[in-house]
This record gives sequence, structure tokens and C-alpha cells, in this order.
Amino acid sequence: MVWLLVPLLLVGCTPAAPFAGVKNLYEAKGTSVVCFGDSITMGVGASTGQDYPTLLGQMVKLPVINLGESGDTTESALLRVEEILKLNPRIVIVELGGNDYLRRMAVSDTFKNLRLMIDEIQRQKAVVVLVSMPLGSAYESGYKKLAREKGCVLMDSLLSDIFDNQNLMTDQLHPNSKGYQKMAEEIGRVLNELLAEMSP
Repeated sequence: MVWLLVPLLLVGCTPAAPFAGVKNLYEAKGTSVVCFGDSITMGVGASTGQDYPTLLGQMVKLPVINLGESGDTTESALLRVEEILKLNPRIVIVELGGNDYLRRMAVSDTFKNLRLMIDEIQRQKAVVVLVSMPLGSAYESGYKKLAREKGCVLMDSLLSDIFDNQNLMTDQLHPNSKGYQKMAEEIGRVLNELLAEMSP
């Protein structure tokens, strides 16, 4: 399920739901999709070439670049934001928070780091797609609040649907190739709709 939890913006063009209020929807002119995250973005648990960014690259019209880093927390990922900005992104998919939870970082710190990260990306006129991590109610409400505040596209049940199906998991933390395929299909569907709306 995809939610965009931001108010309708009535300035300039008025986008159709569900993308009303997405920041940089019509300003983004980058040439790539950047997948930014931890081991799930990197593809741990997948067969070679079956990570979700590689599969996603077969589904959308822009080059897809994998900037996943196993073990990344929001704190360490924040130090890598410069890597994203060098790639002229049109859309950035942010999938982070799981390692914060495992390392018992304060939830408030997780969302402070994500907020700073999103600010940097949006300053480059890119659209942010935020993937909610299924880590309990405090996180779930945090992702929704952040998406509403920053004008992100929020994918709020993507990973919970995969994590709840053991046929799609290689262990307790990572999808298998089938799980990554489902992840790519769901994100690809949203990105193609988003790109169609973004086109002049």
C-alpha cells in the first residue's frame, strides 16, 4: 500500500492523487533513480542479480543505482548522502531504520537523521520515496509523520507484507530472491506512475 500523507498543494500544477503534495514532483529533472539504504537495499539474501535495485532497473525508464550498504544506520548513512547528490537523482528511494532498531538507537534520533537526509536530497530537487520499516508502532507513526511533513511518497506496508510471509524471506531480517522480486514489482509500479505524473 502506498500513502502520501501530505496536504494538497494548490500552487502551480495540481497533481492527481496519490501524488498530491509530493515535494519536487514537477521540479525534479535528474537522470537517475538512486536506491539508498542498508543490507536490504544492498540485496543480502538474494541470488546474484536478484537484489531489488537490479530488478527495478528492468522496470523503469531511468538508470537505477544501488547505494545499499550492509549495516548502515541512519547515522552512518547520513554521512553518505554526498554520494547520492553526485548521481543527479530524479528519485531517491530511502530504506533505512532497521539497524537503528537492532542497535537500540533512540527512535527520535532515527527520525532526526532521516529528516536531515531528506532535506539534503530535496534541496537537489529530487523526489523522495520513503520505505517504512515494520518495527512497531513508534516507527510506523514516525514514518507517516515524516512523509507528511516532508512531502515524500511513503510505502508503508511493502516490507511488512514481505516479512509476514516466510516464503519470501531468507532469514528473519532479509528477503529472499522472491521477496526482492515482490519488492521491485511494488516499487516499480509506484515509480512508473510517479514518472508518468512527473513527465512534462
